[in-house]
Amino acid sequence: MDRRPRSPKPETRQGIFATIAAAASALLVQPLPILLPAAVDLWLLRGPRVVPEALTAPLAAVVAAQPEADVRLAETLLRWGREGDLGAVLGWFLPSLLGAVDPATVSAVAARPVLAPGAGVALLLLLALFLLAALGLMAFKTPLARMAGGLPPFGRGLGRDVLRNAARYLAFLGLVAAVAVAAVVVVGVGLAVAALVGIDLFPLAGLVASVAVVVGAVLLAFVAEAIAVARVGPVAAARLSVAVVAAQPWSVLGLLLVLWLAIFTLPQVLAPLLTSGVGTGVAIACYAAVATALALARVIFFTERLPDGVGSRGS
Repeated sequence: MDRRPRSPKPETRQGIFATIAAAASALLVQPLPILLPAAVDLWLLRGPRVVPEALTAPLAAVVAAQPEADVRLAETLLRWGREGDLGAVLGWFLPSLLGAVDPATVSAVAARPVLAPGAGVALLLLLALFLLAALGLMAFKTPLARMAGGLPPFGRGLGRDVLRNAARYLAFLGLVAAVAVAAVVVVGVGLAVAALVGIDLFPLAGLVASVAVVVGAVLLAFVAEAIAVARVGPVAAARLSVAVVAAQPWSVLGLLLVLWLAIFTLPQVLAPLLTSGVGTGVAIACYAAVATALALARVIFFTERLPDGVGSRGS
C-alpha cells in the first residue's frame, strides 16, 4: 500500500456553489489541467475517425436474428457502425464537447480522415482505447487531487501515481464487469425458472435492475476521486465513495445534479459556435475550462468529506 504522506484535508466543508467557485479560482492560478480535455476534443476534431462497422455489423445481425427482435436496436447498431467513431471512447471517460454533440453539427469534423479496420484490428483498437481512456482519466484526476490538497498539480512522482491509479481504476472496472455478469447470470436463471412455472417476472426484474443501477451509480460516484486522492485499490475506493455518499446523501445528490445539469446544458449553449473553425476553437476552450473546474469541484467536495485520517495517512 502507498505510505507516502498525503496533504492535509481542509478544515471546513464548503457548500456546493462555494466549492465550484473555489475550483474555478484555483484553475485561474493553475490552468494547465484544462489542456487534457481540450486535447481530447482536438483529436475528435482533426484525428482520424475509426469506423466500428466491422464490430457492429455482426452484433446487429445477431440481434436481428433473435425471436421478436427489436429491429430499431439492430438499425441503431448498424447506423453507429457507419457513422460512429471508436475514438469517442475517450469522451466517455474524459470531458469532451465534441463527444457530447452530434458530429454533423460541427463543420470541421467532416474533413477528418476515415479508417475502416477489420473486426480483429477494430477489437484490438477498442481495447487499446479503453486502456488509454483509463490512463487519461487518471492523468486528469490525479493533478486535480493534488490541487484539492493544496499542492501544485504537476510535480515529482506524478507519472508514477498516474500509472498506478490507472491500474487501480481498470481493476475497479473489471470488478464491476464481473459483478454485472454474475448478476445477469443469476437473474437470468431465476427468470427462466419462474417462466417454467408460468410466472412472468421480467417487468419486475427490469424495474429492480433500473433502481439498482441508479443507486449503484450514486454510491460509487466518487470511486475515481477516491483512487486519485487516497491512492487506494478498487475495493477500498468503493468503500470510501459509499462512506462519503452515506454520510451526506442530500449534499451529494445536490452536487451530482448541479454537475449533471451543467455538463448537459453547456454543449447545447456552445453548439451555435461549432459552425465555424474559430467558433469551434472558442467552444472547445470554454468547455474544457468549465468542465475542468467542475471536475476539480467534485474532487474538492470529496476530499473535504473523507473520513478522518484518510487524507493524511497511508491507506
